[in-house]
Amino acid sequence: MGTYRKRFNEKARAGQVAKQKILKRIRNKQFLRHAEDYDDSKVEEVENAKDTNAELLNPMTEEEKKVKKRKLQELFAPKESKISRLKKKRLDKFVEHQLDREEKKAILEKLQEYKVDTSLMTSLKNLGHGRQTKKQEFQEALSLEKQGRSDNRIQEILYEKVQQRDWNRENERMSSQSDETDNEEDGWDTADKNKSSFIDLRPVKNGGTGFGFGFANAKVVTRKVPKRKYNWKQRVELQERRKQDAGDEMDFLSSTDEAESLSSNESVTNEADKNTSEAESQYIENSDSSEDNEVDDSEDEASEEDKEEVSQVSIAADFKEWANKEIKKIEGTNKEYVMPPLKTLLQPVIREEDLDDGLIETQVPIDENSQRKAFFVDVKRPEEVNSVRMQLPVFGEEHKIMEAIHHNDVVIICGATGSGKTTQVPQFLYESGFGSENSPDYPGMIGITQPRRVAAVSMAKRVSIEMGDHGDKVAHQIRFDSNTGDSTRIKFMTDGVLLREMMKDFKLTNYSSIIIDEAHERNINTDILIGMLSRCVRLRAKEHAKDLKSHKKLKLIIMSATLRVSDFSENTALFPVVPPVLNVEARQYPVSIHFNRKTNYDYMEEAFKKTCKIHRKLPPGTILVFLTGQQEITQMVKKLRQEFPSQKGLKANRDLSSSVAVKVNSKNADIEAEDIDFSVKVMEKDNFDDGSISDGDDNSSEEEGFEEAVDQIQQKIGPLHVLPLYSLLPTNEQMKVFQEAPAGSRLCIVATNVAETSLTIPGVKYVVDCGRCKERKFNEVNGVQSFEIDWISKASADQRSGRAGRTGPGHCYRLYSSALFERDFKQFSRPEILRMPVESVVLQMKSMAIHNVLNFPFPTPPDRKALSTAIQLLQYLGSLDADEKITEDGKIMSLFPLSPRFSKLLLVSEEGGCLSYAVSIVSALSVGDPFIKEQELGIGNQPNHEEKLDEVDHSLSYAEKERQKVLRTKYYKSKAQFCKLDQFSDVFRLLSVVNAFDYIPEDQKGKFLHDNFLRGKFMEEITKLRKQLMYIIKSNTSKENVAVVIRDEDLKSKVPSETQLKLLKQMVCAGFVDQVAIRADCLFPEETTTINKTSIINIPYIPVLTLKTPEVSDCFVYIHPNSLLANIGEIPPKFLVYHSLHQNNSGKTRLNALCDIKSTPLANIARKGSLLTYSKPLNGQGLKIIPLTPTERYCYVVPRFGATLDGDLKVGWDLNPIPVHQEKVNGQWQVTKFILSKTYKSAEKDRRR
Repeated sequence: MGTYRKRFNEKARAGQVAKQKILKRIRNKQFLRHAEDYDDSKVEEVENAKDTNAELLNPMTEEEKKVKKRKLQELFAPKESKISRLKKKRLDKFVEHQLDREEKKAILEKLQEYKVDTSLMTSLKNLGHGRQTKKQEFQEALSLEKQGRSDNRIQEILYEKVQQRDWNRENERMSSQSDETDNEEDGWDTADKNKSSFIDLRPVKNGGTGFGFGFANAKVVTRKVPKRKYNWKQRVELQERRKQDAGDEMDFLSSTDEAESLSSNESVTNEADKNTSEAESQYIENSDSSEDNEVDDSEDEASEEDKEEVSQVSIAADFKEWANKEIKKIEGTNKEYVMPPLKTLLQPVIREEDLDDGLIETQVPIDENSQRKAFFVDVKRPEEVNSVRMQLPVFGEEHKIMEAIHHNDVVIICGATGSGKTTQVPQFLYESGFGSENSPDYPGMIGITQPRRVAAVSMAKRVSIEMGDHGDKVAHQIRFDSNTGDSTRIKFMTDGVLLREMMKDFKLTNYSSIIIDEAHERNINTDILIGMLSRCVRLRAKEHAKDLKSHKKLKLIIMSATLRVSDFSENTALFPVVPPVLNVEARQYPVSIHFNRKTNYDYMEEAFKKTCKIHRKLPPGTILVFLTGQQEITQMVKKLRQEFPSQKGLKANRDLSSSVAVKVNSKNADIEAEDIDFSVKVMEKDNFDDGSISDGDDNSSEEEGFEEAVDQIQQKIGPLHVLPLYSLLPTNEQMKVFQEAPAGSRLCIVATNVAETSLTIPGVKYVVDCGRCKERKFNEVNGVQSFEIDWISKASADQRSGRAGRTGPGHCYRLYSSALFERDFKQFSRPEILRMPVESVVLQMKSMAIHNVLNFPFPTPPDRKALSTAIQLLQYLGSLDADEKITEDGKIMSLFPLSPRFSKLLLVSEEGGCLSYAVSIVSALSVGDPFIKEQELGIGNQPNHEEKLDEVDHSLSYAEKERQKVLRTKYYKSKAQFCKLDQFSDVFRLLSVVNAFDYIPEDQKGKFLHDNFLRGKFMEEITKLRKQLMYIIKSNTSKENVAVVIRDEDLKSKVPSETQLKLLKQMVCAGFVDQVAIRADCLFPEETTTINKTSIINIPYIPVLTLKTPEVSDCFVYIHPNSLLANIGEIPPKFLVYHSLHQNNSGKTRLNALCDIKSTPLANIARKGSLLTYSKPLNGQGLKIIPLTPTERYCYVVPRFGATLDGDLKVGWDLNPIPVHQEKVNGQWQVTKFILSKTYKSAEKDRRR
């Protein structure tokens, strides 16, 4: 009873109420005539009309969604009559996904049409800067006025109200005032009134009024000082103003009337003092009056007095201006001087390093909570060592450097090469208690990293000498040499050594401080090391805060020879607290820079001539010659010793040839750029651009830098003591450059860029700079990484020239023109991490046990998207597992300085004796197709069915057509003879050309290139790259030394067998496992139909992992017409491995095929990566599961290549069933290996028995 129950006729009652409302509205029309035209439908239309400027977009209605969903279901529904529940569910999911995509697309299109006026927006950097300036306020108001958005405030800013005056009234008032002044002043004529406020009282003959300069005639106007009320501030201001006025009046007094003016000033002063005393007494009497009235009266009186003072100042200024003009007339110096205009437009030179060098004003933060105890180590040094140390610029900065290190965990020191930072800063730390076992705060060792082996060894020896009685505490450690012991407290090492120590002990508990030297070179080891140390320093500081006794802090000192340290100091991801930057000025004498008028192609010959000329003509001084590598240095040293032989010249040459081969363990040695004795880059002389404008006169007698030349008759040319310097030189030979030359001879050092910043050689006065260096390069197009000779940076050129100014004024002779220097030399060299493929960087960091690469604090980080793509590629290649951890194959691949694709190819190449063939394939793919194109020969392609007949050129004569026909026939025959290894593989055509070229005699190679339409430059680059790759492989995998000699005979190989060809196809596929395409009719037989008349180049393929689209044809790619497959005359293979994809002008995407691959080999190659998944074991049709143990079994599975069955976004396909061996791990069966059919059948037979 208590609950409410709806009445049976409630619905009828609601309808009756609606009818009554309508009737009421009709009745009201007779009273509302203006509403007769009112239409409810129109109102509803207006209400329902969509506002195009609305900020919120209404979603589609349910009816619209149902209509679109029905259309998509009809479009994508399969043709089968019956659809399984799973397929229907997938179809519904796909349709929902398409509806969401279309809705998002509509929203994005609407957002693109939306426009915002950004003219009145301001930058974020201007926020918080206070009010706008008048100019900014006026500009904003003017913009708003033009847009019609004006208001009262805008009107007040733009327009000023001016009271309009009546000219007649103003004229009458001014005339009446002038009459009154004429009556008051006697003897003055209004007609001769002067415009200036100054009155000329000189005699008439001099152009004045005749009253002279005596001021006795002038009327003295005594100013009445009003009685004022003063406070103490106003009395002080009045006294100061009075003194200033008296000084200004003294400036205009003549010598004759000085006494009279002084007397008048005294009278005025006495009267003012009297008035002041009266005003003070009046102030005391009226002290009880209100302050507001006093302030107002004082302000009014002060304003009147200020007006009188301004008028006096203007009179004095006018007189001064007039007097200066008269003096200039008398002296005749009243002429105006006009500067002649410059004919040439001078532009200011703006350098990047001058604008922003990353340095802040030296303000070292102080740790106020520091409880450091005083501790030091007394080091006794010889007197000559102390005298040398005191002359170094860094010696005077010891206190500032050590205070910064004690109060900060990270310190950056910038000091030019030669300042002494490398040798002195470790000694500063040692004397301050770092490295001492008895030190209460820093008992750990001092570690110093160097990017080069020679610098680590030489610096350790130099510091050991300077440490005096503590010299045994200094040692060095490089990968193939070490003299460290239990007593070592200062250790010099390469950065690679410290990286390997951090893999074992990340916190570096044995060290108290780490010095990163030569950080400006920015090699990859240095960048990764700094990123890891930044975390290690913070970790050690946190542990030290928890336990002061057990855990000690780690100090990090980064030293650079240039001022480009912003990548370290301003990188908050690297250092959250900005480290202090200390700048140490180097002792630098002036160095004269001499450019060549023309850049010669043969820089070796030019360097030899310049060195000989310096030795013959210029005063004594050490010569330093910069070249690119060991081979060039060896040749230069031999030529110079033959040109200027000494008594021991022949013996020195023999020692030089014997000292080149350095025995180094390949598994312990770092490969440096200058260790590679050949370069891939080939610069042809015809294409060499020296960047200079030829004058037509190349007279060597006018060469710069030889003004100090000494007459050869007066000076006898002595012997030249020539020494080499490079990384692989033995230590005892390297140390010879620091010794004095024999008596009567000049020292000449021929070095790589190791002498640019790592070492400071004393006594260098002349520097010969070839302007080149050998560095690691990465070609992003073909994915190969190589060592190439290229131009250095401007910063490196400055460092080289600075070598000549350490001990006195010097000269630097640059073997290139200034125009080339400005045009082709970059300001700074790119960091090595940006000159390597991103996947190689990731692989190398993974090999260093750095797992989270995306969040690693790089000093110069690569693109995050590129890092993610690189991780995915490494997983496809099997270098990383599913957890992004490095595999055993990945560790070996990280040893090759190549792209991981080619590293993977070379990794599997040792099987079946295919190493030489794999190296040839990698070299040919890296350099490019050596065959000359038909278009370059002028023969073109034969017109096919895709071309129109009218596009064929009919203007050629019959003889020309016949010549082209013969040339085309010869061209196709020459290419056909290299296609005999395999008709489906373009990569074997390259292999045939490269291997055939090895057997051609040197005198017949030109004819071979011409007859077979080959590019000589490409073949030369391929040969050099093959040598380089063989060198790298042997130095990393064999037991031989680093200085491996690769001869031309080592590259020759026989014709590969059928088994080797099959293995090579799998090797190529291993490097390009993510670039496999399937013939479209095998994957989508209903959407793709292939008939017999279809051209091969029009048969579509679908690459793996391609994004699916509603139109299957959008995923199609086609074979390139230049491929072997275009002329095979039969249906192409089901699977193809391709090198790259290119889109032509017609919009078709073409693939550059490498080789074909079968289903089972493809599954075998992809099983170590993440591209292969497996189905459940197959049962039926003679296939059974054969259990071996409770956790092991044999069975047949269907491998799926590419995207899984659950993935609807990318392409994948099933391969042929294969027998596998499975193990049960954590309750799941996993495939461990593939087995042969024989093994499966034998196990089945054994089970039946």
